[in-house]
Amino acid sequence: MVLVRHTFLIIMLATSATAVDLDLQEVFKSPEFKARFAASYGFHSSVEPTITQEEKQLLDEVAGILATNMPAASIRLLNATSTNSSAALDFTLGNFLFQQNKLDHAASQYRVALKKMPDFLRAHKNLALIQFQQADYENSLASLLKSLALGEVDELTYGLIGHCHLRLGHHASAESAYRRALIFNPRSESWKQGLASTLMAQQRHAEAAAWLEELLVLKPDRANLWLAQADTYLGREDIERAAANYELLRRMGKASPGSLLNLGDIYVNQGLPKTAVDTYVEALSKKPLPNLDRMLRVALVILEQENAKESARLVSAIEKSFATKSDNLLRLKSRIAFNQGDTSGALVTLETLLEQNPTDGETLLLLGDHYAEDWDQEKQERAALLYERASRIEGFEARAMVQQAIMLVRRNQFDKAVLLLRNAQAIDPRPNVADYLERLSRLVDIAKR
Repeated sequence: MVLVRHTFLIIMLATSATAVDLDLQEVFKSPEFKARFAASYGFHSSVEPTITQEEKQLLDEVAGILATNMPAASIRLLNATSTNSSAALDFTLGNFLFQQNKLDHAASQYRVALKKMPDFLRAHKNLALIQFQQADYENSLASLLKSLALGEVDELTYGLIGHCHLRLGHHASAESAYRRALIFNPRSESWKQGLASTLMAQQRHAEAAAWLEELLVLKPDRANLWLAQADTYLGREDIERAAANYELLRRMGKASPGSLLNLGDIYVNQGLPKTAVDTYVEALSKKPLPNLDRMLRVALVILEQENAKESARLVSAIEKSFATKSDNLLRLKSRIAFNQGDTSGALVTLETLLEQNPTDGETLLLLGDHYAEDWDQEKQERAALLYERASRIEGFEARAMVQQAIMLVRRNQFDKAVLLLRNAQAIDPRPNVADYLERLSRLVDIAKR
Protein backbone atom coordinates (compact mmCIF):
# COMPACT_ATOMS: atom_id res chain seq x y z
CA MET A 1 0.00 0.00 0.00
CA VAL A 2 1.35 3.40 -1.01
CA LEU A 3 1.73 5.88 1.85
CA VAL A 4 1.70 9.62 1.22
CA ARG A 5 2.21 12.59 3.47
CA HIS A 6 -0.51 15.20 3.54
CA THR A 7 -0.19 18.78 4.76
CA PHE A 8 -3.66 19.56 5.97
CA LEU A 9 -5.35 22.63 4.56
CA ILE A 10 -8.52 21.99 6.60
CA ILE A 11 -7.47 23.68 9.82
CA MET A 12 -9.97 25.17 12.24
CA LEU A 13 -9.87 28.82 13.21
CA ALA A 14 -9.38 28.90 16.98
CA THR A 15 -12.09 31.31 18.05
CA SER A 16 -14.22 31.22 21.15
CA ALA A 17 -17.37 32.92 22.38
CA THR A 18 -15.78 33.28 25.80
CA ALA A 19 -13.72 36.38 26.50
CA VAL A 20 -10.15 35.71 27.45
CA ASP A 21 -8.37 37.82 30.05
CA LEU A 22 -5.51 40.10 29.06
CA ASP A 23 -6.94 40.49 25.55
CA LEU A 24 -6.34 36.89 24.46
CA GLN A 25 -9.64 37.12 22.60
CA GLU A 26 -8.01 39.64 20.32
CA VAL A 27 -5.13 37.25 19.71
CA PHE A 28 -7.46 34.43 18.72
CA LYS A 29 -9.46 36.74 16.42
CA SER A 30 -6.52 38.49 14.83
CA PRO A 31 -6.03 38.07 11.04
CA GLU A 32 -2.46 36.92 11.65
CA PHE A 33 -3.58 34.12 13.94
CA LYS A 34 -6.33 32.99 11.56
CA ALA A 35 -3.95 33.00 8.61
CA ARG A 36 -1.40 30.99 10.57
CA PHE A 37 -4.02 28.43 11.51
CA ALA A 38 -5.67 28.26 8.11
CA ALA A 39 -2.39 27.76 6.30
CA SER A 40 -0.27 24.66 6.22
CA TYR A 41 2.45 24.30 8.80
CA GLY A 42 4.36 22.03 6.47
CA PHE A 43 5.39 18.74 7.99
CA HIS A 44 8.25 17.16 9.85
CA SER A 45 8.73 13.46 9.57
CA SER A 46 8.83 12.95 13.31
CA VAL A 47 5.78 15.03 14.26
CA GLU A 48 3.27 14.47 11.40
CA PRO A 49 1.21 11.29 10.86
CA THR A 50 1.13 9.42 7.58
CA ILE A 51 -2.07 8.71 5.65
CA THR A 52 -2.95 6.16 3.00
CA GLN A 53 -4.06 7.07 -0.49
CA GLU A 54 -7.62 6.18 0.50
CA GLU A 55 -7.46 8.48 3.55
CA LYS A 56 -6.15 11.29 1.36
CA GLN A 57 -9.13 10.85 -0.96
CA LEU A 58 -11.44 10.92 2.07
CA LEU A 59 -9.92 14.17 3.30
CA ASP A 60 -10.31 15.69 -0.16
CA GLU A 61 -13.94 14.57 -0.15
CA VAL A 62 -14.79 16.09 3.23
CA ALA A 63 -12.99 19.28 2.22
CA GLY A 64 -15.55 19.65 -0.53
CA ILE A 65 -18.44 19.01 1.86
CA LEU A 66 -16.97 21.36 4.47
CA ALA A 67 -17.64 24.52 2.49
CA THR A 68 -21.40 24.05 2.61
CA ASN A 69 -22.12 21.63 5.48
CA MET A 70 -19.58 21.27 8.28
CA PRO A 71 -21.77 18.98 10.45
CA ALA A 72 -22.15 16.60 7.49
CA ALA A 73 -18.40 16.70 6.91
CA SER A 74 -17.85 15.89 10.60
CA ILE A 75 -20.22 12.91 10.47
CA ARG A 76 -18.59 11.60 7.28
CA LEU A 77 -15.17 11.79 8.90
CA LEU A 78 -16.38 10.28 12.18
CA ASN A 79 -17.80 7.25 10.36
CA ALA A 80 -14.47 6.72 8.61
CA THR A 81 -12.26 6.76 11.73
CA SER A 82 -11.27 3.60 13.56
CA THR A 83 -8.58 2.30 15.83
CA ASN A 84 -6.51 1.51 12.77
CA SER A 85 -7.03 4.75 10.85
CA SER A 86 -4.43 7.49 10.74
CA ALA A 87 -4.19 9.98 13.58
CA ALA A 88 -4.63 12.58 10.86
CA LEU A 89 -8.32 11.73 10.57
CA ASP A 90 -8.94 12.11 14.30
CA PHE A 91 -7.02 15.38 14.28
CA THR A 92 -9.01 16.78 11.37
CA LEU A 93 -12.27 15.72 12.99
CA GLY A 94 -11.10 17.48 16.15
CA ASN A 95 -10.54 20.64 14.10
CA PHE A 96 -14.07 20.46 12.68
CA LEU A 97 -15.50 20.10 16.18
CA PHE A 98 -13.29 22.89 17.49
CA GLN A 99 -14.55 25.20 14.76
CA GLN A 100 -18.12 24.37 15.81
CA ASN A 101 -17.17 25.30 19.40
CA LYS A 102 -17.70 21.72 20.62
CA LEU A 103 -14.58 21.97 22.73
CA ASP A 104 -14.95 18.83 24.88
CA HIS A 105 -15.58 16.64 21.84
CA ALA A 106 -12.72 18.27 19.95
CA ALA A 107 -10.36 17.66 22.86
CA SER A 108 -11.40 14.00 22.92
CA GLN A 109 -10.50 13.64 19.24
CA TYR A 110 -7.10 15.25 19.76
CA ARG A 111 -6.43 12.82 22.60
CA VAL A 112 -7.36 9.91 20.34
CA ALA A 113 -4.91 11.24 17.75
CA LEU A 114 -2.20 11.51 20.41
CA LYS A 115 -2.74 7.93 21.53
CA LYS A 116 -2.03 6.86 17.99
CA MET A 117 0.89 9.26 17.61
CA PRO A 118 2.22 10.67 20.92
CA ASP A 119 4.50 13.19 19.17
CA PHE A 120 1.83 14.68 16.91
CA LEU A 121 2.81 18.31 17.33
CA ARG A 122 -0.32 20.05 16.09
CA ALA A 123 -2.60 17.81 18.16
CA HIS A 124 -0.69 18.90 21.28
CA LYS A 125 -0.94 22.54 20.19
CA ASN A 126 -4.66 22.50 19.44
CA LEU A 127 -5.40 20.57 22.63
CA ALA A 128 -3.46 23.28 24.50
CA LEU A 129 -5.68 25.96 22.93
CA ILE A 130 -8.82 24.21 24.12
CA GLN A 131 -7.43 23.68 27.61
CA PHE A 132 -6.46 27.34 27.75
CA GLN A 133 -9.91 28.55 26.72
CA GLN A 134 -11.42 26.27 29.36
CA ALA A 135 -9.11 27.86 31.98
CA ASP A 136 -7.31 24.53 32.52
CA TYR A 137 -3.99 26.35 32.68
CA GLU A 138 -1.93 23.58 34.21
CA ASN A 139 -2.74 21.05 31.48
CA SER A 140 -2.61 23.73 28.79
CA LEU A 141 0.91 24.60 29.94
CA ALA A 142 1.95 20.94 29.76
CA SER A 143 0.57 20.66 26.21
CA LEU A 144 2.24 23.90 25.14
CA LEU A 145 5.60 22.84 26.56
CA LYS A 146 5.29 19.55 24.69
CA SER A 147 4.56 21.49 21.47
CA LEU A 148 7.60 23.64 22.15
CA ALA A 149 9.79 20.57 22.68
CA LEU A 150 8.54 19.15 19.37
CA GLY A 151 9.57 22.29 17.51
CA GLU A 152 6.63 24.72 17.73
CA VAL A 153 8.73 27.80 18.43
CA ASP A 154 6.55 30.81 17.68
CA GLU A 155 4.92 33.89 19.16
CA LEU A 156 1.62 32.27 20.13
CA THR A 157 3.24 29.31 21.86
CA TYR A 158 5.46 31.50 24.01
CA GLY A 159 2.69 34.01 24.64
CA LEU A 160 0.23 31.39 25.84
CA ILE A 161 2.95 29.77 27.96
CA GLY A 162 3.38 33.21 29.55
CA HIS A 163 -0.35 33.49 30.23
CA CYS A 164 -0.50 30.01 31.76
CA HIS A 165 2.44 30.77 34.04
CA LEU A 166 0.81 34.09 35.01
CA ARG A 167 -2.48 32.39 35.90
CA LEU A 168 -0.61 29.76 37.91
CA GLY A 169 1.42 32.37 39.80
CA HIS A 170 4.76 31.48 38.18
CA HIS A 171 5.73 35.08 37.58
CA ALA A 172 9.42 34.71 36.74
CA SER A 173 8.62 31.99 34.19
CA ALA A 174 5.78 34.11 32.78
CA GLU A 175 8.12 37.05 32.34
CA SER A 176 10.63 34.91 30.45
CA ALA A 177 7.94 33.53 28.11
CA TYR A 178 6.43 36.94 27.39
CA ARG A 179 9.83 38.39 26.53
CA ARG A 180 10.41 35.53 24.07
CA ALA A 181 6.97 36.08 22.52
CA LEU A 182 7.79 39.77 22.06
CA ILE A 183 10.92 38.87 20.12
CA PHE A 184 8.64 37.33 17.49
CA ASN A 185 6.09 40.17 17.62
CA PRO A 186 7.32 43.32 19.36
CA ARG A 187 3.99 45.07 18.63
CA SER A 188 1.74 42.59 20.45
CA GLU A 189 -0.48 44.36 22.95
CA SER A 190 -1.43 41.11 24.68
CA TRP A 191 2.12 40.03 25.43
CA LYS A 192 3.09 43.54 26.58
CA GLN A 193 0.11 43.69 28.89
CA GLY A 194 0.87 40.20 30.18
CA LEU A 195 4.47 41.20 30.82
CA ALA A 196 3.31 44.31 32.66
CA SER A 197 0.98 42.18 34.78
CA THR A 198 3.68 39.75 35.83
CA LEU A 199 6.09 42.62 36.57
CA MET A 200 3.43 44.16 38.82
CA ALA A 201 3.00 40.81 40.58
CA GLN A 202 6.74 40.90 41.27
CA GLN A 203 6.39 44.43 42.73
CA ARG A 204 8.42 45.84 39.83
CA HIS A 205 5.99 48.68 39.34
CA ALA A 206 8.28 51.11 37.54
CA GLU A 207 9.06 48.56 34.80
CA ALA A 208 5.38 47.66 34.51
CA ALA A 209 4.44 51.32 34.21
CA ALA A 210 6.89 51.76 31.33
CA TRP A 211 5.29 48.94 29.34
CA LEU A 212 1.80 50.28 30.06
CA GLU A 213 2.82 53.78 29.01
CA GLU A 214 3.99 52.35 25.70
CA LEU A 215 0.61 50.65 25.24
CA LEU A 216 -1.38 53.74 26.19
CA VAL A 217 0.35 55.80 23.51
CA LEU A 218 -1.09 53.36 20.97
CA LYS A 219 -4.44 52.68 22.67
CA PRO A 220 -5.44 55.70 24.81
CA ASP A 221 -9.09 54.58 24.82
CA ARG A 222 -8.38 51.26 26.56
CA ALA A 223 -9.87 51.44 30.06
CA ASN A 224 -8.09 48.29 31.28
CA LEU A 225 -4.71 49.86 30.52
CA TRP A 226 -5.50 53.00 32.51
CA LEU A 227 -6.66 50.79 35.38
CA ALA A 228 -3.49 48.71 35.27
CA GLN A 229 -1.36 51.85 35.23
CA ALA A 230 -3.28 53.16 38.24
CA ASP A 231 -2.37 49.91 40.02
CA THR A 232 1.32 50.50 39.29
CA TYR A 233 1.03 53.99 40.75
CA LEU A 234 -0.61 52.60 43.88
CA GLY A 235 2.20 50.07 44.12
CA ARG A 236 4.68 52.96 44.06
CA GLU A 237 2.52 54.90 46.55
CA ASP A 238 2.02 57.61 43.94
CA ILE A 239 -1.55 58.21 45.08
CA GLU A 240 -2.15 61.44 43.19
CA ARG A 241 -1.28 59.93 39.81
CA ALA A 242 -3.44 56.89 40.57
CA ALA A 243 -6.34 59.22 41.39
CA ALA A 244 -5.72 61.11 38.14
CA ASN A 245 -6.06 57.86 36.18
CA TYR A 246 -9.30 56.96 37.95
CA GLU A 247 -10.69 60.44 37.33
CA LEU A 248 -9.71 60.22 33.66
CA LEU A 249 -11.66 56.96 33.35
CA ARG A 250 -14.59 58.67 35.05
CA ARG A 251 -14.57 61.51 32.53
CA MET A 252 -14.24 59.00 29.68
CA GLY A 253 -17.40 57.31 30.96
CA LYS A 254 -15.47 54.08 31.45
CA ALA A 255 -15.08 54.00 35.23
CA SER A 256 -15.91 50.61 36.73
CA PRO A 257 -17.44 50.17 40.19
CA GLY A 258 -14.02 48.98 41.38
CA SER A 259 -12.14 52.00 40.06
CA LEU A 260 -14.71 54.34 41.60
CA LEU A 261 -14.38 52.59 44.96
CA ASN A 262 -10.59 52.97 44.82
CA LEU A 263 -10.98 56.63 43.93
CA GLY A 264 -13.42 57.12 46.80
CA ASP A 265 -10.96 55.48 49.18
CA ILE A 266 -8.26 57.88 48.05
CA TYR A 267 -10.52 60.86 48.71
CA VAL A 268 -11.38 59.52 52.18
CA ASN A 269 -7.68 59.21 53.00
CA GLN A 270 -7.10 62.75 51.72
CA GLY A 271 -9.79 64.09 54.06
CA LEU A 272 -12.31 64.90 51.32
CA PRO A 273 -15.46 63.17 52.61
CA LYS A 274 -17.98 64.95 50.38
CA THR A 275 -16.01 64.19 47.20
CA ALA A 276 -15.51 60.63 48.43
CA VAL A 277 -19.23 60.08 49.06
CA ASP A 278 -20.08 61.55 45.65
CA THR A 279 -17.77 58.94 44.15
CA TYR A 280 -19.15 56.08 46.22
CA VAL A 281 -22.72 57.03 45.32
CA GLU A 282 -21.73 56.88 41.65
CA ALA A 283 -20.24 53.43 42.20
CA LEU A 284 -23.49 52.31 43.81
CA SER A 285 -25.38 53.33 40.67
CA LYS A 286 -23.44 50.81 38.58
CA LYS A 287 -23.49 47.04 38.23
CA PRO A 288 -22.29 44.86 39.75
CA LEU A 289 -22.95 46.40 43.14
CA PRO A 290 -19.94 46.70 45.46
CA ASN A 291 -19.64 44.46 48.49
CA LEU A 292 -22.14 45.62 51.14
CA ASP A 293 -19.83 45.11 54.12
CA ARG A 294 -17.08 47.10 52.41
CA MET A 295 -19.45 50.01 51.83
CA LEU A 296 -20.60 49.93 55.46
CA ARG A 297 -16.98 49.94 56.66
CA VAL A 298 -16.29 53.00 54.51
CA ALA A 299 -19.33 54.78 55.94
CA LEU A 300 -18.08 53.96 59.44
CA VAL A 301 -14.62 55.36 58.66
CA ILE A 302 -16.20 58.60 57.41
CA LEU A 303 -18.28 58.78 60.60
CA GLU A 304 -15.18 58.26 62.74
CA GLN A 305 -13.58 61.17 60.86
CA GLU A 306 -16.33 63.34 62.43
CA ASN A 307 -18.36 63.57 59.23
CA ALA A 308 -21.74 62.25 60.35
CA LYS A 309 -23.61 64.15 57.62
CA GLU A 310 -21.62 62.56 54.78
CA SER A 311 -21.68 59.17 56.46
CA ALA A 312 -25.48 59.44 56.67
CA ARG A 313 -25.67 60.39 52.99
CA LEU A 314 -23.63 57.33 52.04
CA VAL A 315 -25.69 55.05 54.27
CA SER A 316 -28.85 56.36 52.62
CA ALA A 317 -27.44 55.51 49.18
CA ILE A 318 -26.37 52.06 50.42
CA GLU A 319 -29.83 51.42 51.82
CA LYS A 320 -31.45 52.43 48.54
CA SER A 321 -29.09 50.40 46.33
CA PHE A 322 -29.16 47.19 48.38
CA ALA A 323 -32.76 47.50 49.59
CA THR A 324 -31.59 46.04 52.88
CA LYS A 325 -32.15 46.48 56.60
CA SER A 326 -29.27 44.31 57.74
CA ASP A 327 -28.19 44.37 61.37
CA ASN A 328 -24.86 45.95 60.39
CA LEU A 329 -26.68 48.72 58.55
CA LEU A 330 -29.04 49.37 61.46
CA ARG A 331 -26.15 49.49 63.93
CA LEU A 332 -24.32 51.98 61.72
CA LYS A 333 -27.44 54.14 61.46
CA SER A 334 -27.62 54.07 65.26
CA ARG A 335 -24.02 55.26 65.50
CA ILE A 336 -24.85 58.15 63.17
CA ALA A 337 -27.99 58.95 65.19
CA PHE A 338 -25.93 59.06 68.41
CA ASN A 339 -23.47 61.40 66.71
CA GLN A 340 -26.24 63.69 65.48
CA GLY A 341 -27.96 63.82 68.87
CA ASP A 342 -30.85 61.46 68.16
CA THR A 343 -30.11 59.31 71.22
CA SER A 344 -33.65 58.03 71.71
CA GLY A 345 -33.95 56.84 68.10
CA ALA A 346 -30.58 55.10 68.25
CA LEU A 347 -31.44 53.34 71.53
CA VAL A 348 -34.78 52.11 70.21
CA THR A 349 -33.06 50.55 67.20
CA LEU A 350 -30.30 48.91 69.26
CA GLU A 351 -32.60 47.62 71.99
CA THR A 352 -34.86 46.14 69.29
CA LEU A 353 -31.89 44.39 67.72
CA LEU A 354 -30.92 43.00 71.11
CA GLU A 355 -34.41 41.72 71.76
CA GLN A 356 -34.33 39.90 68.44
CA ASN A 357 -30.88 38.45 69.12
CA PRO A 358 -29.72 38.53 72.78
CA THR A 359 -26.28 37.19 71.76
CA ASP A 360 -25.57 39.98 69.27
CA GLY A 361 -22.08 40.89 70.44
CA GLU A 362 -21.73 44.00 68.28
CA THR A 363 -24.96 45.50 69.59
CA LEU A 364 -24.04 44.64 73.19
CA LEU A 365 -20.73 46.49 72.82
CA LEU A 366 -22.30 49.46 71.07
CA LEU A 367 -24.93 49.84 73.78
CA GLY A 368 -22.28 49.31 76.44
CA ASP A 369 -20.14 52.09 74.96
CA HIS A 370 -23.13 54.44 74.98
CA TYR A 371 -24.06 53.83 78.62
CA ALA A 372 -20.41 53.87 79.71
CA GLU A 373 -20.11 57.53 78.65
CA ASP A 374 -22.84 58.50 81.13
CA TRP A 375 -21.66 59.18 84.70
CA ASP A 376 -25.01 58.13 86.13
CA GLN A 377 -24.45 55.13 88.42
CA GLU A 378 -27.37 53.21 86.98
CA LYS A 379 -26.12 53.73 83.43
CA GLN A 380 -22.64 52.64 84.44
CA GLU A 381 -24.01 49.44 85.92
CA ARG A 382 -26.03 48.87 82.76
CA ALA A 383 -22.85 49.27 80.71
CA ALA A 384 -20.94 46.80 82.91
CA LEU A 385 -23.72 44.25 82.52
CA LEU A 386 -23.71 44.63 78.74
CA TYR A 387 -19.91 44.23 78.58
CA GLU A 388 -20.04 41.13 80.76
CA ARG A 389 -22.71 39.60 78.51
CA ALA A 390 -20.57 40.31 75.45
CA SER A 391 -17.50 38.81 77.13
CA ARG A 392 -19.29 35.46 77.27
CA ILE A 393 -19.88 35.38 73.51
CA GLU A 394 -17.28 33.66 71.38
CA GLY A 395 -15.26 36.14 69.35
CA PHE A 396 -16.17 39.12 71.53
CA GLU A 397 -14.46 38.17 74.81
CA ALA A 398 -11.32 40.29 74.47
CA ARG A 399 -13.03 43.34 72.94
CA ALA A 400 -15.65 43.39 75.70
CA MET A 401 -12.98 43.18 78.42
CA VAL A 402 -10.97 46.02 76.87
CA GLN A 403 -14.03 48.26 76.57
CA GLN A 404 -15.05 47.54 80.14
CA ALA A 405 -11.49 48.25 81.30
CA ILE A 406 -11.61 51.65 79.60
CA MET A 407 -14.83 52.43 81.45
CA LEU A 408 -13.24 51.40 84.75
CA VAL A 409 -10.22 53.62 84.13
CA ARG A 410 -12.58 56.59 83.77
CA ARG A 411 -13.94 55.67 87.21
CA ASN A 412 -10.39 55.36 88.62
CA GLN A 413 -10.80 51.62 89.21
CA PHE A 414 -7.33 50.89 87.89
CA ASP A 415 -6.71 47.51 89.56
CA LYS A 416 -9.88 45.99 88.05
CA ALA A 417 -9.02 47.52 84.69
CA VAL A 418 -5.52 45.97 84.73
CA LEU A 419 -6.96 42.56 85.51
CA LEU A 420 -9.44 42.80 82.64
CA LEU A 421 -6.76 43.92 80.20
CA ARG A 422 -4.51 41.01 81.20
CA ASN A 423 -7.37 38.59 80.64
CA ALA A 424 -8.08 40.17 77.26
CA GLN A 425 -4.44 39.85 76.22
CA ALA A 426 -4.44 36.19 77.22
CA ILE A 427 -7.31 35.62 74.77
CA ASP A 428 -6.32 37.93 71.91
CA PRO A 429 -2.93 39.67 72.26
CA ARG A 430 -2.80 43.06 70.55
CA PRO A 431 0.11 45.51 70.50
CA ASN A 432 -1.98 48.61 71.24
CA VAL A 433 -3.65 46.91 74.22
CA ALA A 434 -0.25 45.70 75.47
CA ASP A 435 1.04 49.28 75.35
CA TYR A 436 -2.03 50.58 77.18
CA LEU A 437 -1.72 47.83 79.79
CA GLU A 438 1.95 48.62 80.38
CA ARG A 439 1.29 52.32 80.91
CA LEU A 440 -1.69 51.61 83.16
CA SER A 441 0.32 49.11 85.23
CA ARG A 442 3.06 51.69 85.77
CA LEU A 443 0.45 54.17 86.89
CA VAL A 444 -0.94 51.64 89.40
CA ASP A 445 2.57 50.91 90.72
CA ILE A 446 3.27 54.62 91.20
CA ALA A 447 -0.05 55.10 93.00
CA LYS A 448 0.79 52.30 95.45
CA ARG A 449 4.15 53.71 96.47
